[in-house]
Amino acid sequence: MKRRALVLTLILVLLFLMVVGIQFVDITLANPTLAPSPYPETPDTTPPSIKIQIPEPNKIYNAKTVPYSITIEKPASWFENDTNHGTLRSIGYILDGKENITLADCQKSYLPDFQSETRTISLEGNLSGLSEGSHTIQVWVNSVSIYHPSDTPQNFYGWWAAVAEYPIETSSNIVHFSIANPLIEPEPFPTILAVGSVATVTIIDAGLLVYFKKIKKTGSK
Repeated sequence: MKRRALVLTLILVLLFLMVVGIQFVDITLANPTLAPSPYPETPDTTPPSIKIQIPEPNKIYNAKTVPYSITIEKPASWFENDTNHGTLRSIGYILDGKENITLADCQKSYLPDFQSETRTISLEGNLSGLSEGSHTIQVWVNSVSIYHPSDTPQNFYGWWAAVAEYPIETSSNIVHFSIANPLIEPEPFPTILAVGSVATVTIIDAGLLVYFKKIKKTGSK
């Protein structure tokens, strides 16, 4: 009897603890006491700025390889309230309105500057194999704004399990530039003509020399 009573007591204690634990979890979910979310309740739709330093607008280049220099600046509003709630995802450019080239993608490789508090991102490289004539380049940036919707309260796992991402797609102005036609080299002076000219000058000089010698002899008689 004593053993049965002990076993029954242990079962009752375990059931009591389970009921208390369930009630505690329900209270925690209904009234979370975790730290407030550091993210805003609405997405920050301010886009990053894009500047193309090179190629220069309307410039004519004399080579089929032209360097590029691009600067991306994150908006100051992404860093308000000591929180970095905006991040870059990928950067690329469109050449001549057709060829789309991705220069950097944080989903394929780790790019700490894209997600850190670094305000300015600089990219440099070359546009190779350009044909003669007119060209255009336009830079694009994909980024996201991280926010915590007001209608999505914290849960037992914390505010980070309830955040959302707002995609932002940004494009720069289109820069026009050109690749010049090959320079026309002057044709070399014909070799035969040059030799003939020298020979003509030599004959004339010889004739004048003989003529003056004759005059000199005639004058001496």
